Amino acid sequence: MTLIPLWVAIPIVVVVLIYVGLLWFLSEKVPNFDLKAKNVLITGGSSGIGLATARLLLKEGAKNIAIVSRKQSLLDEAKAQLERLGAETGNEFNIYSYSADVSDYKAMVEVTTQFVNTVGKIDILIASAGVSRPALIDDIPFEEFEWMSKVNYLGVVATCKAAIPFFKSQQSGRIVIIGSMAGLFGISGYSSYAPTKYAVRGFAEVLFMEMKPFNVYVSICNPPDVDTPMYKEEMKTKPQECIEMSAGSGLFPAETLASDIVNGIKSYKFFIQTGFDGFLLGVLTAGAMPGANLLDTFTSVTFASLARFILLFVRKDFDSIAKKCHLERQNAEKKKE
Repeated sequence: MTLIPLWVAIPIVVVVLIYVGLLWFLSEKVPNFDLKAKNVLITGGSSGIGLATARLLLKEGAKNIAIVSRKQSLLDEAKAQLERLGAETGNEFNIYSYSADVSDYKAMVEVTTQFVNTVGKIDILIASAGVSRPALIDDIPFEEFEWMSKVNYLGVVATCKAAIPFFKSQQSGRIVIIGSMAGLFGISGYSSYAPTKYAVRGFAEVLFMEMKPFNVYVSICNPPDVDTPMYKEEMKTKPQECIEMSAGSGLFPAETLASDIVNGIKSYKFFIQTGFDGFLLGVLTAGAMPGANLLDTFTSVTFASLARFILLFVRKDFDSIAKKCHLERQNAEKKKE
């Protein structure tokens, strides 16, 4: 067996060590975050990803969990479910529920203040509330663009802004914002939805930089399709091309997303991605986001070109799907005539 000569091996090792060392230098060094006895506020906590995350945090030992949603009936059901689960853990816990519209800043200030005054501080904020109603742009009233922006983007701003003074005063905490893969790769059917999630991603990057000096770390989770009540509503209006384009990423249970979110809180990640497609998009769209840890920094720097190459093939396939569905609609209209 031929060994690599030392005069070849040594420079290679030196270059690799320098490369890894630079990536380590450029990565964030965020200590692990213990979830035991923590106080958590979750918007959109009465169902879907928010409720699944509340369940897992309860199992991990979180002490006080507040869920926020508009519908009181769903809140009551979710609170009862969490209380049953909490009793099974044998841990000390309290569940609080608040009915509020996340896009109402004054209401979110009132809710957050009431929760903090009751439990003493807020350790984790998860902004999970959101809405989606996919359709082709001609079928979406302009008012729906306004509504979607108000809930998905301004709702996140209101939620975070209401909690920020508390995080700053205590000099610690975690904020997780639920974005979407549609906020990294816009596809047919999401003209009213995807831009709100692009905005949320930008907001998360700014918030990360502003909150880091206060030892508060911000993450954004970008889910694929998730088996939630919102997904079931989406399927009522989703155009055929949107269905076909998103099918490749798969449909994930809310519990999988909850696990990724909780792991991203405990061992800090800025981008919290799920599935292989999510990993690829995370690498490709890293852009100027912080390097959460050495592994994330290494993969995004090292494999960005490869991810771009692969996703250009995906993009070409999606363009073909869009063209096919367009022609099918045209032919169907001609037959009606």
